[in-house]
Amino acid sequence: MHFNRTFTFFPSFALDRPRFPRRFSLPLFCLPGALLLGLTVNPVLLAQKPATAVVKGKKVITLQVPGRNEYCRIDPGGHSVLPSGRYVTPAGQTVRITRAPYGLALAPDGATALVLHNGVITLLDARNPEKATRIPSYDGQVASALEGASFLGVAFAKDSKTAYLSGGDKGNVVIFDLQKRVRTGEIKLDGTFDGTPYEDSFTSDLLINPDRNELLVLDRGNFRLVRIDLATQRITASVGVGRIPFGIALSPDRKTALVANVGLYAYPAVPGVTPTNGDTMML
Repeated sequence: MHFNRTFTFFPSFALDRPRFPRRFSLPLFCLPGALLLGLTVNPVLLAQKPATAVVKGKKVITLQVPGRNEYCRIDPGGHSVLPSGRYVTPAGQTVRITRAPYGLALAPDGATALVLHNGVITLLDARNPEKATRIPSYDGQVASALEGASFLGVAFAKDSKTAYLSGGDKGNVVIFDLQKRVRTGEIKLDGTFDGTPYEDSFTSDLLINPDRNELLVLDRGNFRLVRIDLATQRITASVGVGRIPFGIALSPDRKTALVANVGLYAYPAVPGVTPTNGDTMML
């Protein structure tokens, strides 16, 4: 599967004056994921297998995926078959968790891994991953911390006691206490900043810049990067980064933020169209 994504680079001064991002695009190749932790692609099993076909009376050799005649399946003890017909095999220890894992992060102390799913959190003991805790629990004894919305972003505070989670289409960042395993607050992205109103925010990926004690959050609903001071939990900057920002990373020197976008273009509103004349404009 081929996705064309735009990478927006903020130069070394960008975190001080994030006004002039430079952009270029390059293709990414994506293999459909699996529902297991610890799965990796086996290059040998991914190798296409030869098959024969007859074209205009001549026998030709074609290359096919190895599982072309198999149904999808998950087999932790052998190879699993993806919808594409490719194989994957377990690498190391395999742990079954809730479906649709979106984000994964390891706490700075290395003791806990947090997996963010659609409306669900999984906590894993890094020393014994079999001890997986699901929030909410299946028996209802442990309540949800996400209010039914979540997306990609997971980031830990330096003390490994607090996690910041993407609230997806709720347009917020959920603050989660790992020791008590409860939601302790939220930071909303909607509102007016520097004279510009923002609404319908959609929280995508996020990370912490420890040098500034700030949270960098992508708002895919408003095509921007939001900087949040963690001491005050207030937004300090809102930076346009192009259409549907999806992923974010910091350079090792923490002076450059890299943003990956889905697609290339931000389509503006058609001039002259309003909610009252939209029908007559044939839109």
